[in-house]
Amino acid sequence: MAKQETAEQAKLRREADAARKRKSRKEGKTAKRAAALQAEINAAKTAEEFWAINLKAANPEKLAGWRERQEQVFDQLWFIFQHVKNNYDASPESDATLPEDKQEYLSVEEGDAALKSDIAAHGKVDTNAIIRLGKYWLNANRITSRFGSEDPESIFAKFGIVIAVPVHYVEDWNDFVREHHYQQAEKAQKALPPPQVPAEVFKEDCLLDDWGRVKDQYL
Repeated sequence: MAKQETAEQAKLRREADAARKRKSRKEGKTAKRAAALQAEINAAKTAEEFWAINLKAANPEKLAGWRERQEQVFDQLWFIFQHVKNNYDASPESDATLPEDKQEYLSVEEGDAALKSDIAAHGKVDTNAIIRLGKYWLNANRITSRFGSEDPESIFAKFGIVIAVPVHYVEDWNDFVREHHYQQAEKAQKALPPPQVPAEVFKEDCLLDDWGRVKDQYL
């Protein structure tokens, strides 16, 4: 004969049953949301549409952090773009009154050091390579295996947010810096005074040896 259930045992059994039901309902809602999200993703025709869908489901705190970091990247990109296009205004502010405002721009060397430091801390991202993949969001395995983390490549692929300097900007900057250094060296060379030639060099008898050949020291 089964032992009669006490009131306390009956209460615990009902609570456990209620908890199972709540868990089941929650899992059902989660599954429905996931299915609806996937349906939206499958219908996305462009990367921008895919990013917009993912942004709606992103963690708000993480999203805020990524966007804040993106603003820092945009500062770097502005500096690079202005220099590469020869649009960077390095002149002091005309209405500046404080000494620190009269020369607030960064030199090429300072900008280069800042970029190298940024890359060392945050890496780079090849945004063009990701875009060239086409409708990569339709490949669930690729999304999971290649873009399943929170590195710069994955963040850009899933949300369109740039948290590292794009590779093609770095390449443009490196080309600019090489040309800049070449021009600086050329200017420095032109600024050097002409070499002083001893007056006797201009005398023909000092230029030629006994056989009429130019002496080695003047070759």
